[in-house]
Amino acid sequence: MTAALTRFWGKVRERIAGASKLGGRNALLYTLTTVLSRAAILVLAPLYTRRLSPAEYGDLALAQTLVGTLPTFVSLGLLSGLSRFFFEGANPAEGTQRAGGVARWIVVIAIGAALTLQLALFLIPLPGTGLWQRHELSCVIWGATGALMLGVPMVVLRSAQRAGLASILQLIDFAVSLSSAIVLVAVLGRGTRGALEATGIAGLVSTVVCLVFVVRSMPGTLDGAILRRALIFSLPYVPHFAANQLLLISDRWLLKFFGFDQELGIYSLASQLAAPITMVILAWNEAVSPRVGEEFRLRGVASLRESERTVVRSYFFLALGVSTALLVFSPLVLLVFGSAYGAALWLLPGLCLVMVIETFYYPYSNYLFFMNHTKTIPKITMGAALTNVLCNLLLIPFIGVAGAIVSRAIGGGVRSGASAFAARASIRV
Repeated sequence: MTAALTRFWGKVRERIAGASKLGGRNALLYTLTTVLSRAAILVLAPLYTRRLSPAEYGDLALAQTLVGTLPTFVSLGLLSGLSRFFFEGANPAEGTQRAGGVARWIVVIAIGAALTLQLALFLIPLPGTGLWQRHELSCVIWGATGALMLGVPMVVLRSAQRAGLASILQLIDFAVSLSSAIVLVAVLGRGTRGALEATGIAGLVSTVVCLVFVVRSMPGTLDGAILRRALIFSLPYVPHFAANQLLLISDRWLLKFFGFDQELGIYSLASQLAAPITMVILAWNEAVSPRVGEEFRLRGVASLRESERTVVRSYFFLALGVSTALLVFSPLVLLVFGSAYGAALWLLPGLCLVMVIETFYYPYSNYLFFMNHTKTIPKITMGAALTNVLCNLLLIPFIGVAGAIVSRAIGGGVRSGASAFAARASIRV
């Protein structure tokens, strides 16, 4: 018995040491600050649930999906090109120069698209109710623009493994989002409109931060040749990003479409309660992937093959640990968010399982990314998204929220399984 325990503890220590080597201090910083920066809506959820009905909270969740989706189409996938160009060249200075040119094109495209959409709002007649009002949609546009613009310094700083400065930017974004929402919703009582105004304000601040960063810290010019090269690399990723967003948001929009307005708000809260799993995994991914990229640049595919088991297990055990912690503390839902949202407690276990299933996608998609299989990843994500939407269409009308959870589990399983199969086949050639 003692020998078995010794062997087990030795394996645990080995895995912890391997994970620490992969992520190190950067992973801890990214985990703490990424959870904070992306958890503003979760931190504010107790305020929102006590000021908004489940139906109003559901509309706010739909607006947040738009803020997350618009950058996918506006950016033309150039943030991925930014990361890839940073690791090109004979030395870091050359990579930074190329990335600076891509960053300038992202700024021009983002601001141009925002101004065009804003003009369209004044020209196109709107229903003028709920989310579909000019003021509300304007807040969504600038919130989405800021989310895209903030991605520029974040991608560059994380690629350069400057975790401290990247963390400071995330904390600034979190502080602006949190403080403006508290003032507009809690103090001024502006409800859903105030929550969306806070999103717009945070977006404008992020836009200014990006402009200052690019001008002061990123060498490069608006070179048409750089743009063409970046688009050749990044455009195949647009369907991929769109499919990923569809996988994440189709359930909410179809719940709204089929008339589950009250259930939508409760399901949205449960999804946000489970979101720390993805937040932690993304933070881990942001810490690990630059190191994997550096090893790949030095030693090629052999480095990916050697690190696969350690890398994938680190993602899985991290997701499992966060899921367990969330479920242990889940009874606090009734105390914190109010009895009107108590049903979210029963949805949380299913959503945690979904998040664990989705975790395997991240390490294997990184492998495909570094091996330049940019045509494979969109095929996988589009197949998973179509599977998810079809399942939602079949299940939601009959079993509502339960159908949304089952559909997401199926779609996430397709995405993770196909990514693992394709990546493992490639790195073993």
